[in-house]
Amino acid sequence: MAAGLGLGGIAVLVMLLWITSPHPDDGPGGALRIAADLWLVAHGAPLVRTETLSGSPAPVGLVPLLLCAVPVWLLHRTASGAARGPASARVPDRVPGPVPDRAPGRGAGAGSGAGFGAGDTGAAWRATCWIVTGYLLVAAAVTFYAASGPIRVDPLGAALRLPAVAAAAATAGTWTGLGRPLPDAPPRLLRRMRRRTE
Repeated sequence: MAAGLGLGGIAVLVMLLWITSPHPDDGPGGALRIAADLWLVAHGAPLVRTETLSGSPAPVGLVPLLLCAVPVWLLHRTASGAARGPASARVPDRVPGPVPDRAPGRGAGAGSGAGFGAGDTGAAWRATCWIVTGYLLVAAAVTFYAASGPIRVDPLGAALRLPAVAAAAATAGTWTGLGRPLPDAPPRLLRRMRRRTE
């Protein structure tokens, strides 16, 4: 869904510009290919322009920052929502009555109303893996589609950069959705701290 929203939003804008252009250079297929190129370059994938004055391909290295923010925000939001779980299963942030003890094995900040409990944290991270996998499947199809034309994507550069961007955004979203938990300190470090305070 995150990939479809990002790609669809860019495609709608490009098609609107193509329709309103008085003298378009290419047909709707070329406009959709430009939309695919813009979506890929938003993830850091390098583009190559084949039609140059010198005849040799030249890279296109300009990436608008606002264009990068859209797919990162969509992935972050999707992973955060998946980590919280369904709305019906979420625990309210403030429950009347005594505050329960923190569940063992969770870091500080983990009990802030996330949908997954201490034993379900693994389920949240598995959901993140599925989100990234689905996103990369869409990205592979878009890369295959955008591998031809006067401006084409570099498949190797896309294979190196796009998964890193998707994984980083989804991981940050899951961490936020789980309540920004911090890892528990190792037992040896806790023992040393206790000795110093005694």
